[in-house]
Amino acid sequence: MSLTNGEVRAALQESIKIWEQRAAGNPQRAVSCPLCVLGQRRITNACDVCPIKAYTGERSCFGTPYYRAARTRFAAKESKVELNFLKRVERHYFGPGSELRVRNQVNLGGTRRGNK
Repeated sequence: MSLTNGEVRAALQESIKIWEQRAAGNPQRAVSCPLCVLGQRRITNACDVCPIKAYTGERSCFGTPYYRAARTRFAAKESKVELNFLKRVERHYFGPGSELRVRNQVNLGGTRRGNK
């Protein structure tokens, strides 16, 4: 079962909202990543439809600032780095010119940073 670009974008935007709160110094209690939740509900391999995996080429958010932010208990400074990373991913897949990088149905596997 595939996901629509709208579903993936909405989950990415929800992730951005969580990280905006953390970057503002308001770390929320443990909150699951909306992208992970969306993928786990609908797909066997959740990472396969994740724009973060497609962008970095890595599973489970390796290659992102996430783990450093988590190790600092979501300190504002480290959370801002993750927030900026997520905004870059959003611009890459959903910003101007992105229609050339994203297919009609979400199938981001194989689309990586630098491959245009």
